[in-house]
Amino acid sequence: MGENSKKHAIRAAAAAAALFTITACGSGGAQNTAGLAVQSPATPPADPSDMGSPDAGTGADDVKKAGEAALAAVEGTVTGLDSDEGVWKVTVIGADGAESKVRVDAMTWKVVGTPSAEADDDAEKAKHKAQAEAAKTTYSDAAEKVAGEYPDGKITELSLDRDNGTVVWEADVTAADGTKAKVKIKADDGSVVSPSAEPESTG
Repeated sequence: MGENSKKHAIRAAAAAAALFTITACGSGGAQNTAGLAVQSPATPPADPSDMGSPDAGTGADDVKKAGEAALAAVEGTVTGLDSDEGVWKVTVIGADGAESKVRVDAMTWKVVGTPSAEADDDAEKAKHKAQAEAAKTTYSDAAEKVAGEYPDGKITELSLDRDNGTVVWEADVTAADGTKAKVKIKADDGSVVSPSAEPESTG
């Protein structure tokens, strides 16, 4: 092979190698571009505020919200809260012992309708007033105590009552496993009296 023939052969081989490299890179680039095209952006974590409001009777926070809404409508002392089909029925005792019922929506935390005053006589008002004044532990503090006993439970009712002459907060709770229980909190010092499971109803 002559000198010129060798040079032509070397040039041809170099050109072929360069063409192969460009083709391979172009193919790889296409693959990378396609790969990027099908990649999905990372999904941001869900915003807790977009998860929706919990049902009535979920825990201490809902009890507090219902009580606060009721007190914004009627001045006094909350002595009872009862959840029923998405509405909290809140009992508020006024300074004179008069009892009012306030309905609070469990989704919007707004008062539903007009608070209604009970037609209590003087004896009933005196009884309500004395019981409210005996409760040094507020409804919200009592709800916290109940939640402490059943962290994953649902408080469906919380009311001020008397138990053998002692003023107590009595709560109905549904535990995470569906078990129903009652919790009693002494209204004077906030101590837990008796968390106890309720037998399932067979009726």
